[in-house]
Amino acid sequence: MASKTSEQLRAELIMTIYGIDPATLLVGEVAVTRGGTITWTRAGRPPSSYRIKSGKPPRNEVSRVFGLTDLIIVSADAKSQLGQAEHPSVSALRRTATNRQQLRDERCRITAAQAATE
Repeated sequence: MASKTSEQLRAELIMTIYGIDPATLLVGEVAVTRGGTITWTRAGRPPSSYRIKSGKPPRNEVSRVFGLTDLIIVSADAKSQLGQAEHPSVSALRRTATNRQQLRDERCRITAAQAATE
């Protein structure tokens, strides 16, 4: 087996960080590479990448740069062992995001109903 080049090593995925996007209340997925790049890929939008400064924890940078909350870290090894299945913590995070969406929608309905009676 051929050894990896330094470029391949830097691009190697070491973990994925999941979090809730407060603007959309959807779960976002951010890839973290061995070389210190975090990349958030969202449907319908180009990927957003950022190079982490040396010594900065990826979790903190994902929160600071992309604004995600309720972060869950899944190692690349754990993700590959699951195959197509979703990590149980990520499933729980998706349920939390769905609950927040439902609460937001209910608040909007109540506000609209109150405005209509005034």
